[in-house]
Amino acid sequence: MAAASPLFTERSALATPPDKRSGPMGTETDREEIERAKLGEWGKHAGFGIQYAVTIGIFALVGWKLDGWLGTEPWLIIAMVFLGFIGATVSLVKQLPSSRPPAARKGLPPK
Repeated sequence: MAAASPLFTERSALATPPDKRSGPMGTETDREEIERAKLGEWGKHAGFGIQYAVTIGIFALVGWKLDGWLGTEPWLIIAMVFLGFIGATVSLVKQLPSSRPPAARKGLPPK
């Protein structure tokens, strides 16, 4: 009987189930979970940016429509963009996690 080639043994990486394959970075499922977590964080922060831009855009659109209706161009669009910017910034600051320790976030002095 000829010796089996190391590439085509019964215990090769292709013969083992995907959830049992491992390498220097751990099992494939561990790597997949890490990638999913990274994408989840990326998606959450991308959502913050999209929400920020859309909020300012909606306020600008309302200001533009009100300017056309009331004949006050360009003052209402400027005011509404400013209000949208302030509102979006406040919302963003509230949503993002703080880098301060929990005691400092509650208004307590650090120990």
